[in-house]
Amino acid sequence: MNIMFLKYILNFSSMYISIIDDEQVLCKKVQKKLEREGYSVRAFFGYNDFMQNGDDMAHLYIIDISLGDGSGFDIIKWIRTTKKNHSPIIITS
Repeated sequence: MNIMFLKYILNFSSMYISIIDDEQVLCKKVQKKLEREGYSVRAFFGYNDFMQNGDDMAHLYIIDISLGDGSGFDIIKWIRTTKKNHSPIIITS
């Protein structure tokens, strides 16, 4: 992921980012890179992890669509309809 692209989108580093991906190694690498850039990041390792432990307070979501235990599209729908959060979402696959 291009950090300069995120900085362009977000414009400041005091943001909270949620990453939802079932590939834990990749997820942790992205989390560490973003944290080194000054972002607050919380990683969730699948659909169930996010639905049980996640929240709707993120300023940006990075969501893998093909989660092993559910669909990233279902998470997006939940964020948009149930929690009414309209933060940007980056979709990965």
